[in-house]
Amino acid sequence: PPFHASLEEATRGSQRKWRALGKADPKRKLPVLNFGGQAAELWCEGGEARFVTQLIGESAQVAQQVLWFSTLVSKASNLPAIQAALKKAGALESQVVEMSQGQKQSRFIAWTFKDKAQQQAWRQERWVQKG
Repeated sequence: PPFHASLEEATRGSQRKWRALGKADPKRKLPVLNFGGQAAELWCEGGEARFVTQLIGESAQVAQQVLWFSTLVSKASNLPAIQAALKKAGALESQVVEMSQGQKQSRFIAWTFKDKAQQQAWRQERWVQKG
């Protein structure tokens, strides 16, 4: 999901990271972003929290078509709002899986609208080889 709420926020984040790496160039007028992508991939109004909570709402509309939904969550501070959205949408189970690479900490969250019996039936119907 887009992590930032605006181009300005994305630019400030890149400047901060370049400074922390000791690679900031004060002569450069336009800072180089430390990531690539198109505008809609990098930011949206409301940032990551709004994007993911909207994704959760949309996932509830197709809840019976998918066993598990998942998304990356860059900012841990967004988790309370995301978990509240999951509860409001009626998710029956969710898991947050922490990840790290070097000093970068991130996580993904997965959720389902199916109870354990429905999950098992889904697996049996779709994944178990039939003789």
